[in-house]
Amino acid sequence: MNFEELRNMPVPALLGLYGKLLTELNNRKILRTNNLLGDYAEYLVKEARGLRQAEKSNKGYDLVDDSRLRYEVKARRITQAKGKRELGAIRNLEAQQPLFDFLAGVLFNEDFSIYKACLVPFNVVKEHAKPCGYQHACKFQLHDYIWDIQGVRDITNEVKRTVNLLN
Repeated sequence: MNFEELRNMPVPALLGLYGKLLTELNNRKILRTNNLLGDYAEYLVKEARGLRQAEKSNKGYDLVDDSRLRYEVKARRITQAKGKRELGAIRNLEAQQPLFDFLAGVLFNEDFSIYKACLVPFNVVKEHAKPCGYQHACKFQLHDYIWDIQGVRDITNEVKRTVNLLN
């Protein structure tokens, strides 16, 4: 199927195709929910770093390592129209005990290829996040300067290698 065929499909047919796509990605154990971008990023970080998934309804983190370090995974697909790098809402940054040790941030290009990925320590997230009152959460943006902060680890190549193994 080419793009022109997709462009001419009625909306219900496109949504049906999307539903089939979600089912197939779920069957391949890439998705756990209907959040395509978030689940794909979580899968890639898990595989790239050899981590384990936390329970589905777990609060505050998605993955854990053998040392019991906790990883919250957030992703953004950068489109030409918006170009924003704001990740999904991060809750409970002010809790006495941090809910995660690292934020694994993945930036995707418009075609879902990997642009950049990194591991950001909790203290860096807390320092650079901005409050978002109406959501009772904080916003965090993966600007290029984040990769230059001490303690931040670039995992772009690891994640790209994982994508290549999916082919």
